[in-house]
Amino acid sequence: MRSESENKVTCPFCGRKIVRYVAMNKIKNCECGAEIVITPYMVRKRGVIYSRTRISFRKPD
Repeated sequence: MRSESENKVTCPFCGRKIVRYVAMNKIKNCECGAEIVITPYMVRKRGVIYSRTRISFRKPD
């Protein structure tokens, strides 16, 4: 639980730090209005394929 709370993402628009678990599961937008977008992708290491997720922020125009 401690390592999970130390794993944070930062909004590039307002600089707010959000715990990665909260950004992926609990909230959909940052306080500044930026949308939190979660994108799955695959990584291959030593012949094994792992599923990962990427968190990005999008600001509406």
